[in-house]
Amino acid sequence: MKRIIIATAILIVILVSLCLIFAPKQLATPQPLDSIGRYNWPPLSTAGLSDRLIDKEEAKSLIEYNEPAEEPVYTYVYERPSSYEVSPDLTTEEKLQWIIDHESGGDIYANNGNHYLGIGQLQDHHYLSFINMSYQDTLNQANAYELQKQAMLAYIYARYGSVDAAFSHWVNFGFY
Repeated sequence: MKRIIIATAILIVILVSLCLIFAPKQLATPQPLDSIGRYNWPPLSTAGLSDRLIDKEEAKSLIEYNEPAEEPVYTYVYERPSSYEVSPDLTTEEKLQWIIDHESGGDIYANNGNHYLGIGQLQDHHYLSFINMSYQDTLNQANAYELQKQAMLAYIYARYGSVDAAFSHWVNFGFY
């Protein structure tokens, strides 16, 4: 313990010595307080500065000046194909998988602006209505994909009556 105290004291002495050696020789120190209690700092040196004003063009010539680049404007326009190439002999399960692939790529975490969620891009109230569980609750389950698929199928049967009808709607309109 004694060695630690001695080593700390030596380190402090070394640090203070270095600060004194490398400290600026003339520090600006405030003068005594004025009549209202403010410090009177010494005036800044203006040696070498000119009092003449210069215009913008002269200022540009004195420094390297780059005109700000015009920001490019990007506009993304989604052009939905007029038709999708699909095999006419897909099974019902393949049609369902095709919808999942086009809606979310099969990602249970997929979302479109936080309104359309999961593999079927359903709204949260659809999950609550069809499987009595929120979208977030499905993510906490080991079988999240199957739960989301179950909600998606219930939605399809409630809205379209069959996977074939939902698939046809998707192919014709780009959504289901």
